[in-house]
Amino acid sequence: MEYLDSRILSYRPHAAIRLQDHINEYQLFRLDPKCDSKCIGHVMALLSKTKCTNVSLLASLKIVEARCDGYDHVSAHSIGHIGETIDDPGLMPEEMVEEDSEAYTDSNSFNHSTERILQYKNVIWNLDRIDQVATSLDKKLDLSCFPRLGGGVFLYVLDSGCRISHIEFNGRVKGVRVGRYTTFEDGHGHGTHVSGTAAGNTYGLCKKCTVFCVKTLDEDNRGSLTDVLNSVDWVIHHRQAHPANSAVAVLSLGARAETDLLDLAMKDLLNANIIPVVAAGNGKDDACAWTPARSENVITVAASTSHDLTRWSSNGGDA
Repeated sequence: MEYLDSRILSYRPHAAIRLQDHINEYQLFRLDPKCDSKCIGHVMALLSKTKCTNVSLLASLKIVEARCDGYDHVSAHSIGHIGETIDDPGLMPEEMVEEDSEAYTDSNSFNHSTERILQYKNVIWNLDRIDQVATSLDKKLDLSCFPRLGGGVFLYVLDSGCRISHIEFNGRVKGVRVGRYTTFEDGHGHGTHVSGTAAGNTYGLCKKCTVFCVKTLDEDNRGSLTDVLNSVDWVIHHRQAHPANSAVAVLSLGARAETDLLDLAMKDLLNANIIPVVAAGNGKDDACAWTPARSENVITVAASTSHDLTRWSSNGGDA
């Protein structure tokens, strides 16, 4: 497996990682936890007056991003001094979402009666795997532990965007664009695939959750660390504005990288009461060398096959 330069995180879950294209050329500066609003203003002004352009703040992550000469790409420079954290909703990245739809009801979905649930048979293998303790699959799905099918849950999918008009979603999916992107549309297909696996009418389990497809990767299914951090920042702000909803964030992306900024961002998600679920990675490697898979604050999921075997390319770890 070729080592991935920390200057750029390239996400191609089912293809070789390429290094030649550098996206954005941003630098990331981690603020001291005690840096208050006055301190942050001073830091941003100082960067703007010197050699940096496009200076902006990811408030929920306490990170300043900018384009600066003379700094290593995507490095974590610790700056700032005493004070308190800030909460400025005006600094939220621009979003684009579809209008809210009525509560979703799927007449062809699983029956919510426990008696009928226990009899649901011949399910697709990924759903069969969910309720199995033993190593073998039985083609049945017991939904007694999932009676609401995600009702009231916000599912944030940080990926290549989403085709929100897909029949599998019945209007429950909303597109969000942040950072450098001008649209939330999925130019690759991976984001739509991930959303469908989690929440589609046919193959998903979270059939009643509301999905926010946060555009993080481009049409080549690639993105920078800056792209991911922008998306995480938006998700935390959105969750804080809707505290009554349970929340899960899905990041089917990752790479080998020395910087710990994305690992720390996963901790920020969890502290905001958002459960991060991330891919182990497809490098046939130790997942502990990959971010965000190695974070202690996430649920890391490896890849399996329809024969209930570990996928040959999946990252893993100690049993």
